[in-house]
Amino acid sequence: MRKRIGNPKIRLADEIPSSEIEEELDKLLELLYANNVVIDFIHDIGDREAYVFITEELLDETMDDIRIPDMYSHFIYEEFHPNDEDDIELWSREFLDAFFKEGTDSFFIPIGDKELFDADGNPISQEEFKTRTDEFHVLYPAITEYEYEIINLNIDGCEPTVEW
Repeated sequence: MRKRIGNPKIRLADEIPSSEIEEELDKLLELLYANNVVIDFIHDIGDREAYVFITEELLDETMDDIRIPDMYSHFIYEEFHPNDEDDIELWSREFLDAFFKEGTDSFFIPIGDKELFDADGNPISQEEFKTRTDEFHVLYPAITEYEYEIINLNIDGCEPTVEW
């Protein structure tokens, strides 16, 4: 990717004082954008961490140099450095936001039948989930304000669990 952006001279992160790292990161992101490369950060990371990721990892990635007007190559930091705990918290929030909307017509959560369980831990189908959600909304229509706190977050294997 360095070649794609013109092999610029890039300052080493260790040589950049904290007072200048934000400006250096911004210049680097602008250079990438000018060369149709965009980097997304789903979760908050520090400017220095982002700069190190780009300069010491991403710029060494091999990519095809295909240039089409208004087409950008997108990279996501979390694809290189997953943050399971933040992802689970994000999806929990997305789930609850969708759940508390009245009705299931626009309910979309990317989960399958094997990922749904009732309060006793028994698997349920998506149809059963939708039926129970609709029954909940009959009893408690339109909840617009709510708060939640994650009580337990278990990231053990491929099927993490969240209790709130």
